Amino acid sequence: MEKHLSQKKKLIRNIKKLGIKNGDTVLVHSNLSNVGFNKIDLKSSINILHNSITSIIGDSGTICVPSFYWEFNKKRIFDLKKSSVTPKIGIYSRYITGLKNSIRSLNPIASISAIGKNAKEICNRKTASAYGIDSPFDVLTKLNAKMLFIGVDLRYMTYVHYVEQMVGVPHRYFKHYKGKIIVNKKNLNLPIIGFVRYLNKNIINDIEGNNRKFSNKKILNKVLHNGKKLYSIKTKTIFDFLKVKLQKDCFYLLKEKPNL
Repeated sequence: MEKHLSQKKKLIRNIKKLGIKNGDTVLVHSNLSNVGFNKIDLKSSINILHNSITSIIGDSGTICVPSFYWEFNKKRIFDLKKSSVTPKIGIYSRYITGLKNSIRSLNPIASISAIGKNAKEICNRKTASAYGIDSPFDVLTKLNAKMLFIGVDLRYMTYVHYVEQMVGVPHRYFKHYKGKIIVNKKNLNLPIIGFVRYLNKNIINDIEGNNRKFSNKKILNKVLHNGKKLYSIKTKTIFDFLKVKLQKDCFYLLKEKPNL
């Protein structure tokens, strides 16, 4: 128990160093197996992370997590309560999505789950668009939410696709998915829109290169925790940075220029 308390105090201290404070809206990307919680079981690791964040942001804060359901591509049914978060997304995302007071957004491929003050605004029932107007990523930008990376690096920043859509890149297109969205046992009749890359044009996201690009700029907060780097960045900060880069080079986030 003393070890758990010590880890919690240390994590709180380092998350605060990343600029997270009371009242913040935070989008959390995480991998708890890579945070350096040695000899602490997974359930306790979840509690340490969750209690650390909630103690910092308080009752007026909001926690968001990716709750993507990539299996929708095959099953074509997205039940907000029954469709489990894709395992690759992480155990903390599954934990938040499973809470009774959690709200989940409507686009299965880019779903976000949230708890707290701004949860209803972020995960509204206005649209099933992945990155369009009133989508979670759009609302998070308007709120100038902060993205927090715990045990993962910036390769996991799905937010970049929102910026690509807003700027307008030629290697992605709008896709209308056929399928059903089930909310409280009722079928919600809204178009499910994604923003996806062409699969036959050799379009490869430069996830490792992008990590270096972001890390080398002063737009990012970094701290070392148990030998692992933790990161945070404001949505508007990365939006403004990428907007300029993509306006000058629309393939900035790719490994190489595709054959379009």
